[in-house]
Amino acid sequence: MTKGMNVTMNDKNTQKVPQYIIDGFARLLLPEIQKSYQGDEGNTYYEKWNAEQEFADENRI
Repeated sequence: MTKGMNVTMNDKNTQKVPQYIIDGFARLLLPEIQKSYQGDEGNTYYEKWNAEQEFADENRI
């Protein structure tokens, strides 16, 4: 087994997830994620996150 996040696609235990499983999972989660960002709390969180991303982009070496 590999340590940390150093997993490659050549590892023996790696299996490809069928696309229909990924699509179904996305169809299940997307509406819930959209609902969470539609309220005032979600908009506030998104604005804070976006400002952090812009700050990080500006300060990259």
